Amino acid sequence: MNARVRRRQLRLLSFGFALFFPAALALQRPAWPHDIPNQRVDRSTQATIRAGKIEIDYEVSLTELTLTQDLRALIGSLPGGERSEWLARYGQVTGPLNAKGFLVSCDGQPVALSVRGFDLVVEEHPRYTFHLVGPLPGRGRLSIHDTNYASSEGTSRLAVRAREGVRIDGGTLPADVDQIPIRPVWQLSDVEERRTRQTEITFRTTDLSASSTVAGSTPVASQEVATSDEAPTSVRRGGQTIPTEPGRTTQLSHLLDRRSGVSWIGLVLIATGLGAIHSIQPGHGKTLVSAIALRPEARWYQPALLGLVTTLAHTGSVLGIAALLWWTGASQVAALHQGLMQVAGFAIA
Repeated sequence: MNARVRRRQLRLLSFGFALFFPAALALQRPAWPHDIPNQRVDRSTQATIRAGKIEIDYEVSLTELTLTQDLRALIGSLPGGERSEWLARYGQVTGPLNAKGFLVSCDGQPVALSVRGFDLVVEEHPRYTFHLVGPLPGRGRLSIHDTNYASSEGTSRLAVRAREGVRIDGGTLPADVDQIPIRPVWQLSDVEERRTRQTEITFRTTDLSASSTVAGSTPVASQEVATSDEAPTSVRRGGQTIPTEPGRTTQLSHLLDRRSGVSWIGLVLIATGLGAIHSIQPGHGKTLVSAIALRPEARWYQPALLGLVTTLAHTGSVLGIAALLWWTGASQVAALHQGLMQVAGFAIA
């Protein structure tokens, strides 16, 4: 009897926990930024710091098919009527989501952004420009982080400028987002890709007389950021022009650029050397080949044949994945990598 009562209590406790745990997760769920996984969405962010406020012009460009699928996922059923109503509805729905996706803080204190409206231009694809605004103190350390479309594909740019008696100290980003040429993600280093989404600057508000004096004088030269496919012609530091060497780069991904001057024979030799070093790592069949070779009844060609098959299978799988990525044009490979890891783990188990 006691055992039956104890089992009933355990069932009730398990049932209550099963109901409480999802409810607690739902209540604690944060406001997620706007995202469209595995779809191309091009973004450009122009942040303008004025006296007492920050203005962000957030440009988002996507195809109408992606827009329609995203709108259906957000509101369920699409509104009836003309195409212009769909486009306007999409801007109204996603504007507040994009504002929540911007993590803006000043001296560690969050800055809430609100949507003033949006502009829409339809050329090859719809291009929205959302106008966001938030309050700022007279000075401080400002952090801007765009967390929207984190798993989407496409390009991203970010620029910060000062207006109306505000001065930026220590900024390395260009003042105008149009000065940043569009580059694919695979050409960017981790630091450059992070810079297209987030930055930290120090700003301070000057008086009106000082701002008018600065506005009438020669602008102070800032450090140019190399963000285009072409190498920068010069870098200005402290008013002195320092020429850079054409074609010089320190990024491994730029070896595939034509301006790097590296021959295909050199690239093949580099790939051969890296492949030989990679094969020394565990998990490439060396133990299996050695076990076959050390058997007393093993023929001389059996280890070589097994090693050749292992090499072809390994290289063929890499070439197959590369061909798939090239054919689909995908640049976000995190989901593919996770799936391959799960398949490999299941096969090994």
